[in-house]
Amino acid sequence: MKKYFLVIAFLGLLLKLSAQSNIPVLTQRYDAYQKIWPKTKIQLVFSQEKFSPGDTIYFKAYFFKEDMSYVPGMQLINFNLVDSKGASKLHFLLNTDNGVGQNQFAVPQDISAGIYLVTAYSDWMKNFDTELIFKKEVVVVKKNTVERSSALWIKGAPEGGHLISGISNRIGIWSNRGSSSVSVFDKSGAELGSAVTDMKGLSSITFTPQKSGSYFLRFVGDTARFALPKVEDDGLGIALTMSDKVNPVQIAVTSPATSTIRKEPIAVVVTSRGKVRYAESIQITKDVTAIQILQSDLPEGVAHVSFVGNNGNLLASRDFYSSGKGEAQAKITLIGNDFKPRGKIRMEIALTDESGSPVAGEFSIGVLNASLFTGEHRDHLTDELNILAGAKGTYVVDRSNPNWLMSLDNYLITVTQEVAWKEILAREIKRPSYPFSNLIEKTGRAYYADTTGSIPVPDLTQLMFYLQRDKLRHQTFAMDKGKFSLTIPILFGNDEFFYMGELRGNAIPKIRIEWDNESIRFPAAAASRETTTPDFYAAFVSKSRVIGRSYGFYSSPQALNGGDDAMNSANFEKEVGGADVTINIQDYNTFSTMEELVKEIIPSLSHRKRGGKSIIRASLIEPMKPSSADPVYIIDGIANRNTDFFLALNPADVINIKIVKDPKKLVRFKLMGKNGIVMVQTKKGNVREPLDDPSKLIEGSNQVINFTSHDYSISNDARKPDFRSTVYWNPSVKTDSNGKAIVEFFSTDDVGKMLIRVNGLTDGVKAFSAQQDVEIGVN
Repeated sequence: MKKYFLVIAFLGLLLKLSAQSNIPVLTQRYDAYQKIWPKTKIQLVFSQEKFSPGDTIYFKAYFFKEDMSYVPGMQLINFNLVDSKGASKLHFLLNTDNGVGQNQFAVPQDISAGIYLVTAYSDWMKNFDTELIFKKEVVVVKKNTVERSSALWIKGAPEGGHLISGISNRIGIWSNRGSSSVSVFDKSGAELGSAVTDMKGLSSITFTPQKSGSYFLRFVGDTARFALPKVEDDGLGIALTMSDKVNPVQIAVTSPATSTIRKEPIAVVVTSRGKVRYAESIQITKDVTAIQILQSDLPEGVAHVSFVGNNGNLLASRDFYSSGKGEAQAKITLIGNDFKPRGKIRMEIALTDESGSPVAGEFSIGVLNASLFTGEHRDHLTDELNILAGAKGTYVVDRSNPNWLMSLDNYLITVTQEVAWKEILAREIKRPSYPFSNLIEKTGRAYYADTTGSIPVPDLTQLMFYLQRDKLRHQTFAMDKGKFSLTIPILFGNDEFFYMGELRGNAIPKIRIEWDNESIRFPAAAASRETTTPDFYAAFVSKSRVIGRSYGFYSSPQALNGGDDAMNSANFEKEVGGADVTINIQDYNTFSTMEELVKEIIPSLSHRKRGGKSIIRASLIEPMKPSSADPVYIIDGIANRNTDFFLALNPADVINIKIVKDPKKLVRFKLMGKNGIVMVQTKKGNVREPLDDPSKLIEGSNQVINFTSHDYSISNDARKPDFRSTVYWNPSVKTDSNGKAIVEFFSTDDVGKMLIRVNGLTDGVKAFSAQQDVEIGVN
């Protein structure tokens, strides 16, 4: 049932325009648009938020639609670690299954100390503003602490989105300078108002601009000025007052005395989580109209109010925070009170809903060595999901500050994202370009590799792509000047393409592939620099790794990320169904060259030279046509078509050569098997043609690696030190039907304060977060 809110006329007249109302049209069109263009949001919860090069960081992933329903099925998510120039320093894919996933990453060893942005997005999210992707600021330290070094900036945004002459306008201010005086002034230099920013650099100033005026912001004592938007002669001004749960949100609506807006009905629409929560038509006949919105009818989080004119024009809008009816709560209760190094720590986590009744749910739990992260922001899923998901810039909600609501309100004014009413009310709703997908979809162009310049292969050229490690084959056609598309099912780990082309039955000796740029333009991390002050966490990492290496149990992050050894051990023979001819080279006298070896002991292959170029042909079995080109060589599991490389092998290093020429086996490999397949096994087992083209590499989904939890009740070798920043991590704990779960883990060798962090969702998809300290005493 549609909920309506109390609307009160204050110093003015509010008229309901039932006859002229366009509310049903707006609501229906909004709902239709949401079905085609549902926004989504990704949320990552990390085991820790400060890193050092070489660290392995674990995280939980959530993928929701705007209405907080999980995105169904398997979905691919792009993960990037982005620097201050907007360049990705680390990229990989991960999977979510029905909206939930987990993964990990190794911080690159060669990365510089500084502030970085972790970003995450799906292909579907490419349809929207890049600001809607997941963004989280993290810090990488090597030796000393890191601080921001960005140039001074101020952003000023009128509440409602427009600076209207002749009426009072509130300007939301966001800057990178906290606790500083900022003023608004006109082009003559006259000051019209001032305020002091809070610790986050946020504040607001209210003033009345004049027609054709130009206005600026600047810090007191600084010469740099920042322009406010252009003044408009007519329009709608709004002033929203935030409140606690008990009281309604109040909005004062104003317009100039001579405004033409007063002659038309205005649709007031409040949306939240992809639904219209309030829709009413009003008309302003006096100076001020006051609207009150009951928060109990809104979900907790960011809502949006739009004022839409009778012609569909957006007159004013803004985001605002509603505390809603309340959220779920999690309580951590420690079992026992005497905790020692390497001792078992048990606790109960109990979940309740907003009324205090038990509710079932699922959560991640992490335990940190608290002394290493003093002053660091820690994940609070409730706020990050309900308030900050998809917001512009990076902001931290600090509820310990008594003025946190005011600070949040100023922030929301500056980052308001308009509802796309123009597109919603268009005659025809445009269709998205990118679908929800669990497939790797790549597009590019194919060119002749042996020609000067970029000459595309002809239309209808058949292209075959073979994945060296997974041994999967994909065929497609080039159209429109070499353009092609390629769809690959879920692929785990990194792989390498081997590709070839054919036109009207004739092989193209060599092709070159140029892939389209599939990434988005990333928001850049804040500029930063190292200080001269030692960082506690960096010192801890350095010492613990020295100790770990001394005892021989330190593992490198490269091992955690997989490596390339599997690429050279592919069992191609099993895939092809066995060889038809096998030659064990060690059974024969040593040959000085592969040319001699082929000529003397491999009757299924023939070698000759044409124009100084070596040619190999395989003898195929009917009904296959005689081979018209060199075979495909599988050398130590890696495919290539380089006959010169095959002939350059040292026969003394070769164990055996196997040939596949049976049509029943070759036909499955299509272009790849058309001229036979030659398999070579060497003594080294890793001989391969050098990788000459980075475009042959493809990234699959990152394999999940579980956090290693120590169980000292089974093994307790006191000679092996145990010092870790993340003491425990479990990405998925489920409660029973009474909302309770028991969690236990073993502490490390560290003493002092440990921080337990719980972040999760109830079965009704309501977020909750909780933290609890535990003190580890000396044995």
